[in-house]
Amino acid sequence: MNVPLAPMTDDEAWLHAFRSNVPDRVREFAPDVLVSQLGCDTHTTDPLAHLQLTTGAYREAARVLHDLAHEVSAGRWVATGGGGYQWAKVVPRAWTIYFAEMAGAADLPDRVPEEWHAEAEARAGGTVPDTLTDPPVDHEERTWW
Repeated sequence: MNVPLAPMTDDEAWLHAFRSNVPDRVREFAPDVLVSQLGCDTHTTDPLAHLQLTTGAYREAARVLHDLAHEVSAGRWVATGGGGYQWAKVVPRAWTIYFAEMAGAADLPDRVPEEWHAEAEARAGGTVPDTLTDPPVDHEERTWW
């Protein structure tokens, strides 16, 4: 199933497309195990897909997938990591959000641990966000790469 999305699609539009398609397709297929690939190419700071998702969309998608796993596959959910060019700024936060939901620990503190934050900035050679949640995207300031 492919759902075409316009460049600059944001959380609201992406989540609408996701909720309008994925749950029904998963229910129709009725898998024994829900398998998902959790890529981050859709993030607003990633140059590949030209979409404007924030970690808020990942959090909501995780909730929907978790509920679906329990509804159709007795809670069996296998997730793999995936793409994302923002290996220090986005990927660890997005995967933490997904895996926390999978583990029933979705109420994690929003602020990332200081030790991790310092290590990430040192390895990245620059600043990285210190929270799991992104600020809202300012659509007026958003430009193409």
